[in-house]
Amino acid sequence: MRTNVEHILVVLLTLAVIVALSARIIPEHFPGMDLHKYRAIADVSPDIANDIPRPFAFRLLGPYIVGLLPLETSTGFYVFTVLLSFALLVVVYLFLTALTVKRRVSLYVTVLYAFNYFLFSYNIWNYFQIADLLALLCEIVLLWAMLNHRWGVFAAVLFAGVVCRETPLIMVPVALVYIVERRMMTSEGIKLLMAALPAVAMFILIRMFIPYEGGMALWESAQVHIGKFLVPATWFKLLIRSFTPLTFLAIVFFTDFVDYLRRRKYLVCLFVLVLLSTMFGTDNERLMAPAFVIFYLPLAFSLQKHLKSDWAYVFLLIVTFGVGYYYMTGQDLLAGIVSEKVVAIVPAAVLAVVTYLFKLGGEGRLRQLLRSQ
Repeated sequence: MRTNVEHILVVLLTLAVIVALSARIIPEHFPGMDLHKYRAIADVSPDIANDIPRPFAFRLLGPYIVGLLPLETSTGFYVFTVLLSFALLVVVYLFLTALTVKRRVSLYVTVLYAFNYFLFSYNIWNYFQIADLLALLCEIVLLWAMLNHRWGVFAAVLFAGVVCRETPLIMVPVALVYIVERRMMTSEGIKLLMAALPAVAMFILIRMFIPYEGGMALWESAQVHIGKFLVPATWFKLLIRSFTPLTFLAIVFFTDFVDYLRRRKYLVCLFVLVLLSTMFGTDNERLMAPAFVIFYLPLAFSLQKHLKSDWAYVFLLIVTFGVGYYYMTGQDLLAGIVSEKVVAIVPAAVLAVVTYLFKLGGEGRLRQLLRSQ
């Protein structure tokens, strides 16, 4: 218990560093961004705004709560974002330990996740994306509930999740694949159905009765954006830049990743569904955020199996922090000098090579390489 408390304090310190270093979005500089819709919802809370376009009008819970806080709207969003970010990191850490990842490794992986700009710390910059953070929290709790067959918890969290954002509904087919894969359809299928029905009903009712003005339905949005999958740059952002600088560790630990996911097809289903869900928008890296589970879970077990030296983790943290720091504070300063492909690929390649050396023979192999130069 003491170790958990100490590790959670480290998580809190990590978040404090991110908050201190991150710039904050200036809403007036981005007149076309989603944040103005969320602010408008919060401004009229506890009433319901009737002039918000789809689908933002239906993402009620986060902005609604912010509007109830005794704070100026922007301040309320920022405070709530920081609190939710801390909660998310703690839940990720506890989830990893619950899956038998050692506490030390769980802490390292949680901090590595925190320093990922696109999957996590972007939300500190654009602190109006409350819906994203709530949906990520829901995803982790839904996974935990599914794995422990806590269908009552699953039903309650899914119900709340669909009032935050559409993406938590992805967990219904994921759970279906899970119970089919585990051959528990007879005993658990009806429980999943009963758990999903209230959330599906709420999803439909919100779209029937919450007023909106303009915007696009999900299928219309998909028609507009699906063409981006034909553009190579889209795949670079979805599959490489989103996970940088850890991206190529999936190659270093390829066998471990494949073995882990072969026995957990529900995670593959989750990844495919998240990938498909990106067709509803343009902010490709951020839209991949719900896929972090399928990367960091096998990564945690791979690191636990192969990396015994704390120096290996220190190196991972330094490189990940450096890239995160660049995105948090320096990308505007270096715009036009360093391309986004260089920042995404070069640190990831260096990190992969050094990690591979640690995997092969630890510090001794690395020192041997350095002496040969």
